[in-house]
Amino acid sequence: MRVLTLAGRRLAASIPTLFLILIGVFLLLQLAPGDTVDAMMAQMGGGDAATARQLREFYGLDLSVWAQLGNYL
Repeated sequence: MRVLTLAGRRLAASIPTLFLILIGVFLLLQLAPGDTVDAMMAQMGGGDAATARQLREFYGLDLSVWAQLGNYL
């Protein structure tokens, strides 16, 4: 029984840690210059602004940071 109590405490302590790690990774990705669409367009050899806008809309990169965080979580 004591082992289950210890395991339960450790599991409960790991949930906030995992949440903080997820938010940290999200913030690091937000702080990086450019976004996924910029990288995709560079890989494809460029493209027009309309295609970039459509891709940002498709991937949800045109949403607010809070909405993107909600989608990420």
